[in-house]
Amino acid sequence: MAIYQFNLVIIPKEGFIKKFGTLSSDFKLVGERDEINLQIEKWWQLEEIDNTVLVSEIEEIIGGNRWANTHHFSWKNLTNGKDNDACLEINTNSNYVQHISFRADLREGKGKSQFLLDMIEFVYQKRWLFMDKQGNVVEPKIEKVDRLIELSNTYWFLQDPVTFLTGIVDGTINPE
Repeated sequence: MAIYQFNLVIIPKEGFIKKFGTLSSDFKLVGERDEINLQIEKWWQLEEIDNTVLVSEIEEIIGGNRWANTHHFSWKNLTNGKDNDACLEINTNSNYVQHISFRADLREGKGKSQFLLDMIEFVYQKRWLFMDKQGNVVEPKIEKVDRLIELSNTYWFLQDPVTFLTGIVDGTINPE
């Protein structure tokens, strides 16, 4: 992943609400990454999804090149010097979604990437949620996603690369 790419995992809202009851404004999933991923995979099993349609919908948003086998799909679009991509994994045994994520190029600035705006709209229409690398969970609204961006290393690197890298070296910034 390039430092200028902001990563978001898409999670199903229905399973999240069944587990936690509601989504507060400052919700954070905590635990080992593998445990969190297993929980999210269980939530996807509550969703009625036609995987063929889902692949087509994601492909329509990102365009670009697709690499795939029967259960793993990756897209990369390098149009106009921007570097956006997406990933979809299907569980080989259950045929349920296991993981969906994307990375948006933030060199255009937060809230200005058409790809990011399209992904927010896609997730909103599906009634799903976003989770960042720190486990922060938000609804698919531009102001909520912008807040996650402002908390990310991607954002701080793009604001001031020298200060950011100095912070990594001296330990004041934790690499994601």
